[in-house]
Amino acid sequence: MMNRTRLENYEVILASMVGIRRQIESFKAKEQNEAHNPKYGWHIDIEGACAEMAFAKHFGLYWDGSVNTFKAPDVGLMQVRSTMRLDGGLIIRPKDEAHERYALVVGSTRCPNELTGGRPGCGYFVMVGWMLGSDIKQDKYLAFKDSDTPAWLVPQRDLHPFESKPLPPKIEGNEPINDKLERKTDNYDVPF
Repeated sequence: MMNRTRLENYEVILASMVGIRRQIESFKAKEQNEAHNPKYGWHIDIEGACAEMAFAKHFGLYWDGSVNTFKAPDVGLMQVRSTMRLDGGLIIRPKDEAHERYALVVGSTRCPNELTGGRPGCGYFVMVGWMLGSDIKQDKYLAFKDSDTPAWLVPQRDLHPFESKPLPPKIEGNEPINDKLERKTDNYDVPF
């Protein structure tokens, strides 16, 4: 079963507003994108926020659409990375933490796109897989090493697959809220 999710138009609008806020905040902070890519623009933050929302929607997790939280996980315990390229890989950079879990989401809000088979339809995203930062930061994945901005690039085939619709993880300290309401959780073999 393909881990594909479609955002509805109202969800695309909501996530796009988060992407716009993120871009404006980076202008205010006079930050540059780490890749120093002149093609980087509004669409990157918008598509990234839409990918985060799609990831949360697919797995039934809460997405807060936060701005300026920087290294806090994007959804659950995952850092969500996205690409509009169907064959795109998972990229992390030197500032990214080795202990974090990174998920790759492929898709776009552009209509039509490759995931729709050329048919009309916006907001399709595929949850490709995940990997721990320490497993990514290996020489075999090092790309752009002669550049000012080295990065690690993991091909899709090397990522750990997601379970189809995984259940929420057990989180330490997940005690009952009170005597009348009991939280029931088990350990699940999922990365987040």
